[in-house]
Amino acid sequence: MKDGWLAAVSHVAEVYNGSPLAERCGDFLRLLAMISWLFAMNSDHCSTEKMLARCLGEEVHDARLQILGEDEVLDQPDAQTDPAFEKAQAEMVESVGGPSAWDALPHGEKALKSAMIIKNALISLGESAYAVLSEEDKRLLDFYIWVGCGCHKDANSVRGGNSFMIEWWDKNGVAGPILLAN
Repeated sequence: MKDGWLAAVSHVAEVYNGSPLAERCGDFLRLLAMISWLFAMNSDHCSTEKMLARCLGEEVHDARLQILGEDEVLDQPDAQTDPAFEKAQAEMVESVGGPSAWDALPHGEKALKSAMIIKNALISLGESAYAVLSEEDKRLLDFYIWVGCGCHKDANSVRGGNSFMIEWWDKNGVAGPILLAN
């Protein structure tokens, strides 16, 4: 489910990046940036939709941390950021069974895992940068909400308004609306 949403967002980025507007502006959209721009999801109260909102919220949070990590890499000397990459690589090599298992992996799988190493290291650097942010900046980075369907809320407000009008008509001696013929 989450993958379908991410694929749709990725498609939007691809279409924009291939457009004359992107070429004229000399700009391009990154999927990571687009995910980080999400601040809310609106859906019904179905449990799968709530789960999707939670999963997308986690994806948004990770994207924001990864961007913070990228900023750290750009702002800090290599000596300060290299340990995060070394740690991520050591964890990945260990997770596949050690150096000999890592060396035995097919090229494609090793490339995918190397990308995960970079992503994990950037998130780790982002978490460190996040830790020193002000509470206000943390609140802004953490902001992501799910809004449920408003159907029942709308129906209740109409019912309440109607009850209030009927009560007002009775108190003020007003006949209220009359039934008209079709």
